Amino acid sequence: MLTTVKFLKELPKYEQEQPYELYGFPVREAGRITNCEFEYVHDLKVASARLNMHDFKLEDCGFQYVKHESKISLTAENFEMAGNQSKVVLSYLEETIDLVKQQTSASQVICFDWRFRRNSPSTTETVPADEYNYIRYHPLPVGATIHCDFSYDGGYDRIGMHLLPDELAAVEEGRKRVMIVNAWRPLSTVKNAPLLLSDRRSIRKKDLVEVDKVLPDKVEKAFFLYYRTDQKWFYLPDQEPNEVALFVTWRPDEEPKMANYSPHGASGVEVTDTRPRESVEVRMMVFFDHGNE
Repeated sequence: MLTTVKFLKELPKYEQEQPYELYGFPVREAGRITNCEFEYVHDLKVASARLNMHDFKLEDCGFQYVKHESKISLTAENFEMAGNQSKVVLSYLEETIDLVKQQTSASQVICFDWRFRRNSPSTTETVPADEYNYIRYHPLPVGATIHCDFSYDGGYDRIGMHLLPDELAAVEEGRKRVMIVNAWRPLSTVKNAPLLLSDRRSIRKKDLVEVDKVLPDKVEKAFFLYYRTDQKWFYLPDQEPNEVALFVTWRPDEEPKMANYSPHGASGVEVTDTRPRESVEVRMMVFFDHGNE
């Protein structure tokens, strides 16, 4: 398909100042919330993965599709009302952990976050500042800007938040390997704003730009991406709830020139309430004993 996609605009100022975005702060009439500027690339060619969906592998291109019927009631209400029906969400998270462990042959999988998204006019870009700690219970808009959830440093910051000192030491000393994986599942057939995934081997490191996502309690470091004509993009047409996209959102820096993991985002489709895209994503740290990855 040909679609419109949002990228970071390549500007000289990013050589002098760190790109940033503020999240969870009171909205102010004056003052910048971000110094990032974006561009829309039109008629971007995105290839269908439908006919060869089993050819994509985490260890190669950075993502893969898995057929998996969930035993959990995948309704928007269950995720929006997570505070009242946490057993449903907890069961889904446990099910997803088991799926990722099976697909990757990992020795351990730890879920540290999840998000529910809806592509609808009623879904706002901002979460009230006094409710940002409960962001998991808010329907969020689709991730329209092409990005990686974590920069190389940002991934280390994230695992350091969750691991015990002896666990972190095992990673730093090479006794365990770790990567961060996202399991993305639609709640119904995707008819707009499909998830776009790049072949990481077509993404040059120099085109990844670190951005500070400034939160009330911490600063997270992610990547935005400059567009290049030789980048390779894929999607799964009419993706169903039993078709899960697994993709690496961080792993230690090992590649000399190309990206270690896949930038991703949503196709630029008109926001509508007629058939909004609803999806849930689960973020996990995936561990491997040395030599078993």
